[in-house]
Amino acid sequence: MKKHIYYAIFHVLTVLSSIIFVTTTVGFNLPLMLILSGVGTLIFMFCTKKELPIVCSISGSYTAGIIAVSSTYGAEYAVGGTLIAGLIYIVVGLLIKKYPNILNLFPKYILSVAVLLISLNLLPIGVNVASTQPVTALVTLIAVLITSMIPKVKTYSFPIALTIGTLFHAVTVGLTPSAMATELALTFPKFNLYSFTLIGSVAFCILFEALGDCRLMADSVGKELKPHRVILGNGLATFVGSLFGGAPLTSYTESVAYVRDTKHFSPVSIVISAILLIVLGFIPQLTMLISYIPTACFGALLIYLFSMVMINTVNTLDFANERQIKVCIIAIAFFFIGPVAIPSISPIALGILTATVANKVLK
Repeated sequence: MKKHIYYAIFHVLTVLSSIIFVTTTVGFNLPLMLILSGVGTLIFMFCTKKELPIVCSISGSYTAGIIAVSSTYGAEYAVGGTLIAGLIYIVVGLLIKKYPNILNLFPKYILSVAVLLISLNLLPIGVNVASTQPVTALVTLIAVLITSMIPKVKTYSFPIALTIGTLFHAVTVGLTPSAMATELALTFPKFNLYSFTLIGSVAFCILFEALGDCRLMADSVGKELKPHRVILGNGLATFVGSLFGGAPLTSYTESVAYVRDTKHFSPVSIVISAILLIVLGFIPQLTMLISYIPTACFGALLIYLFSMVMINTVNTLDFANERQIKVCIIAIAFFFIGPVAIPSISPIALGILTATVANKVLK
């Protein structure tokens, strides 16, 4: 049990930076999102029958839509769009369960391309967080790189790197808590067409993020991916969270990367991680204590994890297959160029859509 608790604690620390960053960016309540992340993870584990050891939390892919809706109509309408997104996930999950052949449109390598685009989209989050204290981030990154190459301490590379980074920052700069909400507050959903357009409808494309991440995890643990369970798990977690003021939840890429890197695939650790997230939300003193860890340390770990995900994903592609490589190039091109022409569209959604079309057109 001690081993499960150990991995659970550092699993929470690994995903915490993204939770804090995305939650504060969209203006949602942090203690509430910590609680809902824990509850959402338990829902996801139930729906997937504990076969995929992944933590679920706030999705960064909806950030632009949530900010636009919140700034125009208020946070309650962004929560309403979240509820609709959850319902869409649930409906799509049920349709896939009844008509599984729908997924034949999306071969396995397309899901790998989706994971690659997700990592490209999330890597700047790590960079932005690390840029607040770049020297501290660099020290932390060097620490995790060195320790991850030493067999006897590889398992402890994350806590060692966090400790070294924090001590370095304490000596060179000093420790001060990062600004974050510590009091729990609820927001109840309201609805309009604008929130559906910018948040709810995006779920049709973003659900492939979850499928891509879960395909990676399923391959790692040697389980058969059951797409309808994954989508239902994300949908129910998002729907339940939205009833109290939560943002869209998704199976976390950071979580997948952490589990794959540590090779600790126990669902027990994930359940403990979920409980810890819930406890954090109810005990502001614990949230305050964690706030003393420099955010740059978290940013460095995110850079490491997202880079590892990209490298591992590229290795799954068949470079001898010319169509796969062309489709991947097209997806990446639209990922970067598309949002310049259409700022309101999700780059991941656009990349996945073009990859799907290109897969059918190219021979």
